[in-house]
Amino acid sequence: MKEKMRENYECPYCGCHSILTKETTNKIAIGDWLPDDLGQKQINIEQRLCANELCGKSSFLIVGATINPYRQKFMKFSHPVTVPTNIPDYVPQSIRDDYYESFSIKDLSPKAAATLARRCLQGMLRDFWQVKRARLNKEIEQIKGKVEPITWDAIDAVRQIGNIGAHMEEDINVIIDVDEGEVDLLLQLIVDLINDWYVAREERDKRSKALIAAAANKKALQPGTPSPTTP
Repeated sequence: MKEKMRENYECPYCGCHSILTKETTNKIAIGDWLPDDLGQKQINIEQRLCANELCGKSSFLIVGATINPYRQKFMKFSHPVTVPTNIPDYVPQSIRDDYYESFSIKDLSPKAAATLARRCLQGMLRDFWQVKRARLNKEIEQIKGKVEPITWDAIDAVRQIGNIGAHMEEDINVIIDVDEGEVDLLLQLIVDLINDWYVAREERDKRSKALIAAAANKKALQPGTPSPTTP
């Protein structure tokens, strides 16, 4: 008999990685027949227990499905909300908050998620590149030639898709009609830009400081070099 594929689990509370087992999961399926033409609606609730004894907290995954011969619709929620990446603390708090909130509601309300994601992108342009304040589309144009060509191509590709591209000139707080796929692309772009800009700068600064410190230590060991503590 073919062994069932085991699922990796990352605790949203402590970050511990483990494999879900019968001892750490509890599944409940709730099914009901609706009185109209929607067909059968089923809700699956899965409780997941962290394997870390110092944590031991539970998270919940809730998946709802409505099935009939004409259409299928799925809704998926988790508590607490898990995100695909942890943004470092040196990224401004407002940018992190907009990203996390956008990701947490992207399945429930793609429109609201897209609004927050656009604001997150604008926040990065203004903080990292100190662009002259304008509409988002104009602010994006201001960094052309300042970023790597592949990075610019990614930004340009996302801003040209569907309703996101059509409303780049709108105020970022204007709610626009988008689909889930567009929001996913925009959120992935934000993650890539955080890595290309903030994370790369932080790592470069760390390497530079380590190089400066190493050079200073080597110079201090050279014959005839006065000790830093010598009056």
